[in-house]
Amino acid sequence: MSRQEELENLTTAYYLEDTLLILNRELNELNRNMPRAPKQPLKPTEPMEMEPQKVQLIQYPQIQPPQIKTPSNWKKGLPFYIIGIIIGVINDSFILQLIGSVITICGIVYSLRLFSKDRAWVKQQKKEAVENIRNSADYQKKCKEIDSENKKRQLAESNRVHDEYLKMYEQYDSECNVYNDKLEQYKKDYDHYQTYTMATYNSKKEELKNVITQTHETLEEVYKKNIIPAQYRGIGSVAYLATFMGTSDYDLKFAIERYDQDVSHRYQQQQVDIANQQLNAMRTQTQILNDVLQNQHYATYLNEQVLDIQEHGNKLLRSINNWQKADILINEHRYQKRQQALKKAKQ
Repeated sequence: MSRQEELENLTTAYYLEDTLLILNRELNELNRNMPRAPKQPLKPTEPMEMEPQKVQLIQYPQIQPPQIKTPSNWKKGLPFYIIGIIIGVINDSFILQLIGSVITICGIVYSLRLFSKDRAWVKQQKKEAVENIRNSADYQKKCKEIDSENKKRQLAESNRVHDEYLKMYEQYDSECNVYNDKLEQYKKDYDHYQTYTMATYNSKKEELKNVITQTHETLEEVYKKNIIPAQYRGIGSVAYLATFMGTSDYDLKFAIERYDQDVSHRYQQQQVDIANQQLNAMRTQTQILNDVLQNQHYATYLNEQVLDIQEHGNKLLRSINNWQKADILINEHRYQKRQQALKKAKQ
């Protein structure tokens, strides 16, 4: 294998890896910016008529019962009480004293019963007096006036609640008209979204995925030539090896030795143990690529190689069956991107 063939493999692999990197970034951006579906308008909520609030009702006039003097019938028991005491005091006979005590107790009981009847009579008189006032024409008239005023207050509250409901329903009806217009527009927008926006988006996404697939298959064909060892197949590795060989007279074997030294030095600086080297492989690839591209001399070399392959291809790519299809898809994709950029710039 000549040095020129080795270098061609490396520059071709870098070109395809770089193309895949760009295409995958575009696919990720496309996935993040999937068109949003139109938002369906919210349907207005139909109002419900509220229950009238409790109004403060006017109470009927309070009836004060008349003052009625309690009769003194209970005093009729006093003579028995006095007689009993006299008999008990002036006699030494036990029997007479017992009789006097009985008469005294009977007098007390009799007075209490009379007093209880007097109180009951007063209570009944007051009750009858209150009922007479309540049934009087003057009082009944006042009550009717109060009932009429309370009905007016309740009716006013009912009317207020109903008027409030009518206003809310009028607003609801207006909102329904607006909603219907928005819903009609939403249906048109959603139909356009489904039939055009999403169809265009999905078509664009599938085309991009197809370009990525064909480019990846072409890259695999390049790697299957087995000129680039498996552990050095990655954008950072091939960028390093291609620029090292392209800007010097060394062969691939020496370039790989220098690459291994560089990676080992990086791991030592980062204190990465053997178990974690595989976990850091992707990060190392990215770091190596960034370092290569930060070198103006290397970056210029890679850019020249990429432009040359884009315009003319090379012997290796032309020998790969899948390349012609991939090349057409890549060029078509780039053309579409330029057209979109021009269209956006004119807006």
